[in-house]
Amino acid sequence: MSYRMDFTDKNLTKVYLDLSEEVKNAYQTFIESAREICAMHAYKPMVDFTNAVQEKYHGDFKDCILRLYKEWRDSDSSLEALAKRTGSGEDAIQTARSYMEELEDSLMGMFDQSFDTIKVDLSAPALTELDILKLNNEISGFMQRVEGARINSEQACDSRSDDNVLYTLIKPVISSTGTTLEEWLKVNMNQVIEGSQLYAQGVAAVVSNIQTTRDSTIGAARWGDANSFM
Repeated sequence: MSYRMDFTDKNLTKVYLDLSEEVKNAYQTFIESAREICAMHAYKPMVDFTNAVQEKYHGDFKDCILRLYKEWRDSDSSLEALAKRTGSGEDAIQTARSYMEELEDSLMGMFDQSFDTIKVDLSAPALTELDILKLNNEISGFMQRVEGARINSEQACDSRSDDNVLYTLIKPVISSTGTTLEEWLKVNMNQVIEGSQLYAQGVAAVVSNIQTTRDSTIGAARWGDANSFM
């Protein structure tokens, strides 16, 4: 491997920009689909979960990702710090600083689109037992896209590291960002599955009412507190 550091290589930021853009697009696709499912089925656990995901994505997860970036920015491994330590000159330092600023803007762009809290009439859920799994499928698709984006970015770093060691140094940041989101999603998907099991009896009761009294309005169902498994 070469130890050449090329601070003029604009593709350094593209690797990270591609990752954050794909995560942003994947999240938007997931939330839009989840909101449609909630509107269609008016099922309280789905609505509570989707609202919680929106809140967590723009809260806890955003804070976590920005913390990872700031720790990198303030460390001896940031692009600007490396330019200074290697005596690459003022132009390289300024370029590295602008790259770090561009990366921060890219990270902030992951969270620039928010959605209003879902508000639907939950008094008459309209779903079958299989419908409760729709949200799980959407989460799985979201996770696969995020994982794919991380892998693609890591591979891009690997393929270019021989020509520019900065790709080797930026790869851990990319891996941390992608892996953090993947783990965050896994936890939440497991909580949805647990919720599905907790509410199985309630779903069966709703389905039974649909089958036996199709022309009647289903009364308000008593669901457990979704916050207990979020």
